[in-house]
Formats: sequence, structure tokens, C-alpha cells
Amino acid sequence: MSNEVVLKCTDIKRYYQQGPQELKVLDGVEFSANRGERVAVIGSSGSGKTTFLNILGGLDSPTTGTVEINGINIHDLGDKKMAGFRNRSIGIVYQFHHLLPEFSATENIALPMLIAGVKPGEAREKAERLLNQVGLQDRADHRPSELSGGERQRVAIARALVMSPEIVLMDEPTGNLDSRTAKEIAALMSELNQISQCCFIVITHDMAFAKTMDRRLKLDEGRLVSIE
Repeated sequence: MSNEVVLKCTDIKRYYQQGPQELKVLDGVEFSANRGERVAVIGSSGSGKTTFLNILGGLDSPTTGTVEINGINIHDLGDKKMAGFRNRSIGIVYQFHHLLPEFSATENIALPMLIAGVKPGEAREKAERLLNQVGLQDRADHRPSELSGGERQRVAIARALVMSPEIVLMDEPTGNLDSRTAKEIAALMSELNQISQCCFIVITHDMAFAKTMDRRLKLDEGRLVSIE
């Protein structure tokens, strides 16, 4: 892990209007993460974890505050530029893998590269290389329905990494997995992190999984606090 800051949040606030009342979900979040760092964020249901992750990924906008990735304020980009930036620089893994059912594992992984205009042959070659890294080289032509839950999540992680992003955001990546498979995913993340040196930000309720991260934070009353 380097000391180079790749992600910086400054005074992030996210309020929602509920009739005459204002609901404060995030209330002045200050946060930064370095290249290659793995950070776990925990918190009770409704604490704003997913809202926080969506703001980091440019899928939602803060009421006030800034999110900078490599010094770029992502919420100043506009929708079209944000979509392109997200494709290049941010990988996202959800609790439910969101793989396209009609595509093979290789095709699902290659999709972000194809969207970016990479030649099909080059995209397939890198997708196959990542399949090998996640231990699924013998599942290249299998569709999601032919894969186990752990295998589908491995494909989703490979897809998130295929564009060599600065940051990978993960929302409960082990939430639907048994404890043994969750441990396998944690070990895989550690291995891929060492290879790619990208920054992993992980929302999780799984404390055993959180303990495998470099740093653990809790979202409490709209702010992030260390739980070391």
C-alpha cells in the first residue's frame, strides 16, 4: 500500500426532504484512502452506508461537499463525463452480482472494455486473464445460471477490475455467501489487491470479513469514525 491518496471526501452531507422535515443521512463525512488500501465500512441498517457508496461512485450526488478521485471532483463532471470516468476509474461490486444472464463469464467480464471501445479480441484476452486470476478459467463459457454463488461473485469482482480502476467499491460482497465462500472471497480480494494495487472500499455487516481489511470504519450518526 502506498501513501498516495486516490480518494478524498471533504465535508460530505446528504440530506433528504421528508415533507416539512429534513432527514440527515450523511452529516459532514471526512474520508480519504490511499492507493492499494482496503477499507471496510460498517454500520447499522439505515445508517447511510449505501448512500455513501453511491456518492463515492458518482451514482448519487451529495447535498454539499466534494469527492475527489486523483484530484478530480467527480460531481463536477456532468452525467456523460461521469459515466465515462466511472467506466475507466471505478469498479463496483454489488451484493447481487448483476451479471447479464445471456452472456458467458468471459463476456460479462469483457463488457466494460467493449463499452469503452476496446477491440473485442483485446477485451476477451484480458477477461480470460482475469478469469484465470480468480480461479475460473474452466468456467469461461458458463453463463451465470451455471455458476455457484461464489463463482458468480468472483466473475463480478473480475468485471470490476477489468478496466484497471483506481477504486473498487463493494456493497456487501459476501452478504449472500456461506462463511467458507466468504473467506475464499476475502483471500481472493487480498491477492488481487496486491496484484492490482487498486483501492478497495467495502460496505459490510460481516465483521470477520471486515477484519481482513487494512482499516475499519463505522458510519455513525452521519459520520465516519474509526473502530480500531
